Amino acid sequence: MGKMGSAGVSLSDGKGGHLSLEYESGSTEILPRWSEDGSLESIHVEAKLTANLAEPNTDTLHITDKDFLSQMEQALSQDMEEKITALLSLSSSLDADFLGLKAHLRQSDAEKTAALNDDWLKKAIFTLECETKISYTRELGDRMSAEGGEK
Repeated sequence: MGKMGSAGVSLSDGKGGHLSLEYESGSTEILPRWSEDGSLESIHVEAKLTANLAEPNTDTLHITDKDFLSQMEQALSQDMEEKITALLSLSSSLDADFLGLKAHLRQSDAEKTAALNDDWLKKAIFTLECETKISYTRELGDRMSAEGGEK
């Protein structure tokens, strides 16, 4: 839908503990790829999200480590990619544009969008890219920088 409200996810820290993280905000771009003949080749979805640490049940020393935070960001990105892929698959299988994809296509090229077959959504090929940044944490307060890692 292009915007995101708050949503939570729990991840293993890989060391016997877990982290509860909260998606704080996000945005999505829908980028159609048109072929030279005017047909729709694919729809690329770019999602950018920010998250924060809601509740650690782990050693706070390693959660301030940049490499560890990068691993957590990758895990969050994978989680969101799975959720977005499931939604796109559902929309396609039902042939129901409840995500408003056609409106995004129309913004790109109204003429090409108008020429799409009725079953365009069932045949649509999607690619997806998701980037998540852990921006801050309520639990660690001033010990955590805006870029992740300890100050």
